[in-house]
Amino acid sequence: ALALFLPESDSWFSELPKDYQERRDFLVGVLRKAGLKPVNPEGSFFILCDVSDLGFETDLQCAIELITKWKVACIPTSPFYSEGSQTPPKMIRFAFCKSWETLKAAEAALANFSV
Repeated sequence: ALALFLPESDSWFSELPKDYQERRDFLVGVLRKAGLKPVNPEGSFFILCDVSDLGFETDLQCAIELITKWKVACIPTSPFYSEGSQTPPKMIRFAFCKSWETLKAAEAALANFSV
């Protein structure tokens, strides 16, 4: 049954890594232009950005501002740390496994990003 949903051509599978690499590289460039500090991932659909120099008390505050003011979704990393463990870094992550339309919208939204 699964075979009915798979593309007939194997090129879809061979092109998939290249497509995701292009999306990753595009979003890394967008984030750099916005003044963020992205870490170029090699095995993830997420780009981490250090936001410790942006003046927010926490990564959650930064994420909330990006979502509410700039309309760009991101995920703070601090919730992934258990309470009482080491102090979580001020890092947020962006998913690049999105449509080109969504990535271009993020580019437009972050064109004038400032805090």
